[in-house]
Amino acid sequence: YGNRSTYAEPFDMNTGYSNGYGNGPSASSSSSSSSSGFSGGVGSGLLGVNQPSGVFHSYAHRCLRSLLEGEESSFHGSIRECLLNLTNQLSSASIESHNYVYVVLPKLQALGELKEAWGVRWPNSNANLSGSAPDDDALHQIEDRWRARIELVRSNFELLEPILSLRVSMLQVLSRHDELSHPLLLLAASARKAEKYNVASRALY
Repeated sequence: YGNRSTYAEPFDMNTGYSNGYGNGPSASSSSSSSSSGFSGGVGSGLLGVNQPSGVFHSYAHRCLRSLLEGEESSFHGSIRECLLNLTNQLSSASIESHNYVYVVLPKLQALGELKEAWGVRWPNSNANLSGSAPDDDALHQIEDRWRARIELVRSNFELLEPILSLRVSMLQVLSRHDELSHPLLLLAASARKAEKYNVASRALY
């Protein structure tokens, strides 16, 4: 990760580029977020180490765009390509680089959560061309799984932050802005505990 912070880099759906965290959602403003796109983001921490040109970041953005627009072949193609990329990196990592495994695992977890988000937004792509916001039951089922998984990395802010950032983006794509407060508040609390005060303030305000 180097010395830079791993706070979320908001993603502008119109341009496809990060536009600065200050324009993204916060716990105090999440309820008023626009439903036409999303400005949450994929945390830079998900890039990990030895990721040329932000490969994983690029795949995650492609998946989020496809999730929003219902581009099924692009979505699943990006998932497969990213899995292959991560597998190749793991196979080429030296035995001494065991810490690298802990960087890759959250990425694999993130891909699984993207697939879960696809399942609730596009339960039947052919029959529902406009996509849909999941109802409370469907959303709470995947949120329960998300919260159980987060315990595995809760003590490591460098791994926790990018997962929460991606969840914020997914909830925005799913048009469930009413559920943004939980990951944002958890991000703020975890950032404060890790003495990343700028990250905490950005998540709250």
